[in-house]
Amino acid sequence: MRRLTLVTTARDQGPRLVEWLAFHRAAGVRDVVVYDDESRDDTAAILAAHKALGVVRVPWPEARGAAHLLTPQDHFLAARSRFFPFAVFLDLDEFLMPLPGDTIERWLRAVPPHAGTVQFAPRAFAPVAGVGPTDLVLRRFAPAVDGSGEERRPARGLYRHGAVTLIRDALLPEVVQGERLGGDLLAFEGDVPPPSRGGPIRLVRCDGAAATGRPDPTVQDWIGPTLTEMRLFLADLRARDPGAAARFRALSADVAELDAPVAKGDLARWRRHQLHRRRLETAGRTLRRMLLRRGPAPWA
Repeated sequence: MRRLTLVTTARDQGPRLVEWLAFHRAAGVRDVVVYDDESRDDTAAILAAHKALGVVRVPWPEARGAAHLLTPQDHFLAARSRFFPFAVFLDLDEFLMPLPGDTIERWLRAVPPHAGTVQFAPRAFAPVAGVGPTDLVLRRFAPAVDGSGEERRPARGLYRHGAVTLIRDALLPEVVQGERLGGDLLAFEGDVPPPSRGGPIRLVRCDGAAATGRPDPTVQDWIGPTLTEMRLFLADLRARDPGAAARFRALSADVAELDAPVAKGDLARWRRHQLHRRRLETAGRTLRRMLLRRGPAPWA
């Protein structure tokens, strides 16, 4: 069942895409829409390799030309949001992170029906010196601080379908239905919810501010699941397109763990969960449309 989609805009950020997509699969996200803003690197090829996993590429210049002055967020709300109960608009330096051992899907079940949007007070991360440039983003970032020594906390939100029709400002969406809640699911007044370290889900943003130098332990807990997803994706791609797998492996040249062997049973289970289950769901939706005599949907 489709419950949540991540929406992002990419431009020449191919090396980061493979890890970003792998992390969110490990966290329980099954659908991603990427607005590709004239990338000249491997972004299009990476997204094509992830198509069977629920990743949709939208060439943004063409969509933008047809949609006049819409932002990618507003284009998604107008054209695609009806297929998903919830959406989150992220940058590629942002990770929607549940507590270790939890999943985003489980957290979504706790969002009350009266909530139109749930905003997060995330933690910002900055690069740590001395770590390879093609190592994991999650491993080479530590909490960021501003000029006063305080942690930086930008904001993002989870939006329910039908509650928001226009996003002029990522911090202040126009909520037309429902209540605006904080990341801890409590109502709040003001522009941004108060920072919270203990909530069941948070946003981690990797930016260019100064770093404290000590990696965050909660972020480190997600390195293992992310590496596992990357290894399984590369193993499956290697069986389908060895050349593409070699190119994608080179994007993470400093991550030695990706060369560890993958057991056939683990790969078979991954394919059942990530590929075959999705095909069965697509076939079920197609059959329902035929029975109801509806036209084809773009997410088939």
